[in-house]
Amino acid sequence: MSSLMFSVIVTILILGFVYSWSAIEQTDNSQSHKGYCYSKIKGVGEMRKGEIKMKIGECVKVECTEGGLMVHTGCNPVKNDCNFLPNLTKFYPDCCPEVLCKASVNNTYT
Repeated sequence: MSSLMFSVIVTILILGFVYSWSAIEQTDNSQSHKGYCYSKIKGVGEMRKGEIKMKIGECVKVECTEGGLMVHTGCNPVKNDCNFLPNLTKFYPDCCPEVLCKASVNNTYT
């Protein structure tokens, strides 16, 4: 395993504890995409290496690494009995929603 790949994985594991979840997407590193990452995932598409952007319609940050991987990072998962609305006008992690969960006593959101 290359030291770059190891560093990326360790960084993602560390950030995963702070920023909730992260996922690594292997991208097409063919000659036709040299210098870019390309994702078939809706809302991502093509990115320059080193570029960071928000996934369209979600509070998810996507980064195209120099090694050609795409790192997706998102907000904390929310329990089933909770409501939330992300603020998609802000960049991650500021777009993460305030979570409103039902109080177990009177079944209202708090």
